[in-house]
Amino acid sequence: MVTAIGLRDLQQNASRYVRAVQDGDDEFQVTVHGRDTGVILTRASSSKSGIGVPLGRVGLVPWQTPMSDETKQELLAIVEAGRDSSGFIAE
Repeated sequence: MVTAIGLRDLQQNASRYVRAVQDGDDEFQVTVHGRDTGVILTRASSSKSGIGVPLGRVGLVPWQTPMSDETKQELLAIVEAGRDSSGFIAE
């Protein structure tokens, strides 16, 4: 079950939320003024290397200059080709 939490609440109680995610199946969706930020706190399942790779390491950083749809599709194909069965991008 995903529970919505505000950014301010997360900032003030980060350790409580991290413990809740570590200890169980809790997931939290971070909101700002009630709007979804696209950030979800969830326990990562294990990939072969034990961790996934942040999208920033494969060049998909949202604050970069906008790119063409063709370039986006090419990068997406690279990312999808690197995913393992759990959905993580292996190192």
